[in-house]
Amino acid sequence: MRFKGIPAFGIMLASIAYVIEITTFPMILESMSQSLGFDDEFARLLIVAYSVALVTSVLVGGWLGDKFSRETVFAGGALLFGASAVAVLFAQSGEQALVFRIVQGIGAGLFSPMVPALLAARKPHDPIAALGFWGMLTGAAAALYPFIGAVLTDNFSWQIGWLMVPMVTIIAFFGLPSSRDVVSYETATPELSEMRQRISAKVWAVMAYVALNYGMTTWFIVSLSLSYGDEGGTFTEIGFILFLLWATFSLGNFIIAKTGKWVNVGFMLNAGVLLNLGGVGIFTLLEPTLLLTSIAAICIGMGMALNNAPTTDLAFRLSDKVQHGRIASLDIIAARIGGAAFVFAIPVASMAGLYIGLAATILSLLLTAYCVRAMRKPVPISVVRTNIRFQADQA
Repeated sequence: MRFKGIPAFGIMLASIAYVIEITTFPMILESMSQSLGFDDEFARLLIVAYSVALVTSVLVGGWLGDKFSRETVFAGGALLFGASAVAVLFAQSGEQALVFRIVQGIGAGLFSPMVPALLAARKPHDPIAALGFWGMLTGAAAALYPFIGAVLTDNFSWQIGWLMVPMVTIIAFFGLPSSRDVVSYETATPELSEMRQRISAKVWAVMAYVALNYGMTTWFIVSLSLSYGDEGGTFTEIGFILFLLWATFSLGNFIIAKTGKWVNVGFMLNAGVLLNLGGVGIFTLLEPTLLLTSIAAICIGMGMALNNAPTTDLAFRLSDKVQHGRIASLDIIAARIGGAAFVFAIPVASMAGLYIGLAATILSLLLTAYCVRAMRKPVPISVVRTNIRFQADQA
């Protein structure tokens, strides 16, 4: 069984809650630790535990969505995410908060890979428009809410600053399907199911591109946050620069949503990686003034937009629809692995970032050429099914 469809606003709101969590929880940690009585080491554990639970459950969520129902997995994951976000508000100790954060990470890992698969399926003739609009909304949330959350936390409490996460998730449930929307899955032949399990080499190449480019952009964001203040910058300036980055990301996704159907995907990916390299180059080579760092952040923001919806769209076009849940899971994991690897391996704000970024750019350009070379439209599944039946009849 599967749900016939979830209205797009429910999917979008749950995705926005997911993004708000990323920017909000680190911001409320200091106030939360004072209230619940835990130290900085335990505070880091709350972040790490969530991330580990999320990454662990992402692949499970993608597999469950492809095997059973993406709508059902989305609804179940969003329910866990929202309920545990509410529970965090009422935590009486750090240990309770840790349990709730682990459950929340599991919920996020289940529903987050379903988002791009569900959105693309609801606009099959122009999926990049749906993915671009999704990126625009989540980018706007990432740009705007940190300021709002900081004001609420400073003037009221960490619970008030955190409240937006469960509130948005709860509102998203008004977009979930009702029981009358349930219809039956179509049964596939064993031969067809076996064919659908294979993920092509080109899809794996897209995942490598994602890892390289999100590695570069994550390294830039972390380096900015950790080093800009040491060069005389203020916390307000860092917040402004990050706002510019996410606002540019949102604007770039809006442009892609409107024009992506007519622009060559290879051009977008190549432009994205070159913008990422340009941002890293400005950041590492030139004096870290507010103007130059802002220009670097704008380059990175637009590069991220060109790496976001187009990579997901390309991976979906290179695969069968029944693989899209797993591919969305791999996309998330590739981005997180790439970010962690670059941050771990490259010293903050060092010239090594530029050298490795240059190598990553060259490799990304080669990967793009391989993925889009002689790309053909996928064979309609009805044609594949007819061929299988014809071969069976001949046997």
